[in-house]
Amino acid sequence: MPVVLRPDGVPALMPWLWIDLDLREKDLQAGTLGAYAAVSCILEDWFALRGIDCTERLGMQKPFEDREARDLRDHLRRLTPTGSRQRRHAIAKRDRLVAEGRREVGEEPIRLLPDIVSQPVLNQRICVAASYLRWLDDTLSRIVFPDPVRRRSIVHVLVDFAERLERHRVRAREVRREGLSLDQQKLLLAAILPTTPPLPAGRSAFRQDVRHRNFALILLLASTGLRIGEALGLKLGDVLVEGDQVRIRVRRRPDDHQDPRRRRPQAKTLERTLTLPHVAAMALLDWRDVHRVDGDRFGDAQASPFLFLAAIPRNEADRRPRPLTLGGADKIFRQLRDELPPEAGHVTAHRLRHSWMDHLWSRLRAKGPQDPFVLDVINYAAGWRPGSRQAEAYAQRAVREAADDFAAIFQKDLVSLLDADHE
Repeated sequence: MPVVLRPDGVPALMPWLWIDLDLREKDLQAGTLGAYAAVSCILEDWFALRGIDCTERLGMQKPFEDREARDLRDHLRRLTPTGSRQRRHAIAKRDRLVAEGRREVGEEPIRLLPDIVSQPVLNQRICVAASYLRWLDDTLSRIVFPDPVRRRSIVHVLVDFAERLERHRVRAREVRREGLSLDQQKLLLAAILPTTPPLPAGRSAFRQDVRHRNFALILLLASTGLRIGEALGLKLGDVLVEGDQVRIRVRRRPDDHQDPRRRRPQAKTLERTLTLPHVAAMALLDWRDVHRVDGDRFGDAQASPFLFLAAIPRNEADRRPRPLTLGGADKIFRQLRDELPPEAGHVTAHRLRHSWMDHLWSRLRAKGPQDPFVLDVINYAAGWRPGSRQAEAYAQRAVREAADDFAAIFQKDLVSLLDADHE
């Protein structure tokens, strides 16, 4: 349960009540509750800095001005001390290199990261802040105006403020992502095969003691389209062996007390059960039954219910098993990108989800985009709710290939017309 504190260290009552009385009933993940709590902290900080008493504003029926909505938007834009650790490290590295007079790192120019959050993050913060303001308006109205008849005639000052704030959302730059091409996927698989000679020592993605784990994890992501959080949240009981079929069960586990990780991986949407291709199934079972139980590398593996474990240094006295963290998975892909040739592309866990979606779209495109069964299949396999249009964001390669097919047909028809005119 996140605890929201004011700058003086005293618990902030209203944000805490919002999380406890409203958000907890929605069965949200602990990480989501923490993100919502962080936004409520930013909002309470802004109220304190501007000397605004929401109860007084509501009682006086004094609406917020548009300039205050813009000011709050700018306040929400700032990079907080509790923001992305990777981003903070990138900014620190940039500042250090610039101070040293260096403008390039290797062959890549230094990426000048602004000290503000990205547009999508800002828009998400605005949506959360608006949700909190609406809840706050309803809660304070019941306190300030206990008479329900009087309450129906009041101006809902905070609701109006939430609407003003939402009108100041920035238009996020549309990012059109595609998965890895088939040639890029071949380069990736050739590099991670356990039989491939290991690359220079010290590269975690290729060390002999974790090669089978990383091979099973990457093959699982590439063949099922799982989010990295869903894969790292898998437990031994989620691997179902039924004859020659191996299936995995993706489950939501809010506030899992068995998970010792600080940043707990999450299954964002719906639970589902997926059948693994034969190669991915064999790699997963080989990891689970042969390599995961190696006490020298992974400690007392039977004491952990999680499928993917982090390697324990041999000289470390504490041999308790540790599930692989999101930071550990990021390190695997970072090392892969360092060692793979440039033509392999920018390999990330989520790029593999796009690659899987490209393949799924190409297989199902023959049924026609008007067939609702296509979207039903994609939504189930990807973990989205029925009727969701999220799959369209992953259809960039399919759309481009369909446009190329149309251009080829049009060119053929045009050539035939010119030939007819020439005759």
